Amino acid sequence: RFVDAAGIGQYSLSLLRPEERDELVAIADSRPIPSHCVVVRDGLDPAIAEDLSRALLALNEGEDRPLLRHLYSVDGYVVADHDTYREVEKLAREHGLVRAADLD
Repeated sequence: RFVDAAGIGQYSLSLLRPEERDELVAIADSRPIPSHCVVVRDGLDPAIAEDLSRALLALNEGEDRPLLRHLYSVDGYVVADHDTYREVEKLAREHGLVRAADLD
């Protein structure tokens, strides 16, 4: 009862009590998209950003991969950009959840 509408991931539903889930009304679903995003601040030294990206992507390989599922319930990391979330943006616009100026 805090907001009229929200975009959430399926994982978020498991954090709700059954009676809270019963109150939700889904209005749209997106295709599967990456979650647990990692972003860096504008102006960060590109070499540092690249080192971080390389280190996170390296977790997809080898003996540490099971730690990702155990700690974060994720399958691994992928490189994503704004286009990765374009469908979510489209749904938000179609349902009046954001104004064009909010995303431009």
